[in-house]
Amino acid sequence: MNQPRVLVISHNVFSTGNNMGRSLAGLFSGWDPDRLSQLYFCPEEPQLSLCRRYFRVTDVDVLRAFWTRRRPGSPLESGGDTGPAPASLRPLYRLGHTCRSPVPGLLRDALWALSPWFSPALSRWVEEARPEVIFFAPGRSVFSHRIAFRLARQYRLPVVAICYDGVYTRPKGSPLELLYHRLRMQWARRLLAGSPCLFTTCRAMSESYAPRFSIPCRELYTPYGPPPPAAGRPNAIRYFGNLGLGRWRQLAAIGRALRALALPGLPAEIEIYSREDCRHLLPHLTAENGLRFCGAIPGTQVAEQIAESFLLIHAESFAPDDLRQVSLSISTKLADYLAYAPSILAYGPEGAASIRYLREQKAAFVITSEASLAQGLLKALTQESLRAEYRANARRLAAQNHDPDQIHRLLHTVLAEAAWGNRRDRP
Repeated sequence: MNQPRVLVISHNVFSTGNNMGRSLAGLFSGWDPDRLSQLYFCPEEPQLSLCRRYFRVTDVDVLRAFWTRRRPGSPLESGGDTGPAPASLRPLYRLGHTCRSPVPGLLRDALWALSPWFSPALSRWVEEARPEVIFFAPGRSVFSHRIAFRLARQYRLPVVAICYDGVYTRPKGSPLELLYHRLRMQWARRLLAGSPCLFTTCRAMSESYAPRFSIPCRELYTPYGPPPPAAGRPNAIRYFGNLGLGRWRQLAAIGRALRALALPGLPAEIEIYSREDCRHLLPHLTAENGLRFCGAIPGTQVAEQIAESFLLIHAESFAPDDLRQVSLSISTKLADYLAYAPSILAYGPEGAASIRYLREQKAAFVITSEASLAQGLLKALTQESLRAEYRANARRLAAQNHDPDQIHRLLHTVLAEAAWGNRRDRP
């Protein structure tokens, strides 16, 4: 395939670790590294040789620029597994991840707006990369939209975006929250005006966002990863992923129900694997709650651990504020769950997109109320005929929506059409 040269703009770098970086890496797996470049804003070093050119600008770089008078950001090489940011700087770098509330978010965006982020080094880097289309993965910040817009205008590039979270969903909150949302939407509409499409992660998001942007929306599901080695005997109940948005409370409820059942020959605790800095939650992730926090494992081992689990857990909070943030977004980890898990249990409200997705496809044991938790958990652990039925449905759903080859073909088609169409439109 004749692939266009793509500039990926995102908060996270391609990786096998965090969810966003892993999802982006899955989308561009197999892309010609010489025709792919990435501008990103998190502190991590490039871990993958997925592309030849990386450029990083972080919050700390922007802060330093005000007193050093040096332009922030620098190009980086894809030198293999070079690891995360220095430990001494991690507390500062976490600042960006706490900017979900309006006040720190607005201050952060103001800081970036005043900074000289468009440096000669970045300009040279873009000109050397010679991109033909921008692929944008937005976060809640306004500054990333401004940067993508500036580069698209400067170099006359079409923009295709993918939305993994409900960042464009109108919040119900304070006037500052509404202001923050309004600013984000203003820049998003400017950026996506004339875009060939906006990729989403589910049909509900497409139906919600298409009229807001007046452009086509298409579902681009997260692809599942490479198949793991032959799995041994399933031996654990496990959860993979973030614990925020009230998920830890749901896991504790499941863990306590699991302990109360005390089924012979089956685990009495849930193993939790997460890269999240959750020291404040450790007092709750205890044996009394039927939980054991195991920290992080290399991304390359996740699929193997999934395949060797007796039951995989997915959880979403019933709290209205938490539910609002996941009502349109499907968890990225579900692709590997559907492809490799022996059995899945999902606990959360029907309004959460991931819960609705699994229930509609009958691909998991789905529990949507606290009153039915114990009975639903017992079924998931003991009814092998139902486990086999849901497992078959999960494999079918993985092949239908999460097959990497199908996803890569769709992505290539849309990006190529955007790039070639832009060529024709130029004088």
